[in-house]
Amino acid sequence: MRIDLVQPDPATVGWNSRRAPRVYAVMATPVPPARHPGWLKIGGTGCAAVLGFVVVAVAAILTVTFRGYQREAAALGDIDARFGAHDSYRLPSDGAVPADRLARFIAVRRALMPRCAEITEWTGAFRSVGTAAASDAPDVARVFRQAGDAITRVPRLGIIFGAYLNDRNQALLGQGMGIGEYSWCYVVGYLAFLRQPPMRLLAASSQAKVLDDRVYPETANVIARHIEATGLTGGPWVEELARLRANRARVPFADGLPPELVRSLEPSRAALAAAACPAATELDLTITVRRGVIGYDHR
Repeated sequence: MRIDLVQPDPATVGWNSRRAPRVYAVMATPVPPARHPGWLKIGGTGCAAVLGFVVVAVAAILTVTFRGYQREAAALGDIDARFGAHDSYRLPSDGAVPADRLARFIAVRRALMPRCAEITEWTGAFRSVGTAAASDAPDVARVFRQAGDAITRVPRLGIIFGAYLNDRNQALLGQGMGIGEYSWCYVVGYLAFLRQPPMRLLAASSQAKVLDDRVYPETANVIARHIEATGLTGGPWVEELARLRANRARVPFADGLPPELVRSLEPSRAALAAAACPAATELDLTITVRRGVIGYDHR
């Protein structure tokens, strides 16, 4: 609706236009609604639909991821309750890995192998970005392509990692093995015996260092408890503990395992190698713990 002020024609009203007061009439003229281009409406509707889809997708991903963390933390609590806390594992008196316990460890490893290729592919996408960018003459176009590929994978990382950890926890429950014993067998079997490089999960400097911050120090504590229980005053166990205490980031037994450990692991060398997944090293040893009311820590 448009409002106009219109002065009447003096001739039509019989007034002297020079002396007569100016009188205005108010006229209302309907104004047709503005016509926007059709593509604008289509574009607005499309943007709204996309935004709605993104919101729903993000909410779904967060819900699935959060529920996965809940399952992991609950399963770890169950594992610790049944088989001892992850940071309280004690070695047999002879220091060797018993054959039956090593067989159970390998069974857990085999249960995880179906997911190894997926973990290797997804983590490789992130590592490749860092490798390409760190080269002396990086191919900028290639770096951007790899970065774009890595970014598209971010939303599902939590789901994929959570599924892997859930499989590990269920396998541990099925084999009657705690996280502490599993971590010990992993460190001495893969990192020390088979000399498997301790790969970072995503090769990100900001990522928590699962091995340096928790696994290696807990391994040193296992050695310390063994030394205390057996009364050792010298030899490879005591020497290794001193090296680990001096260098928190040192791979345990990097200079070689004690003879009793080598003898217990050697018969299973092929089985250990067949169930190895180097790209998942940190994930294999990660634990999920509750933080606050709704938060979780992975360490």
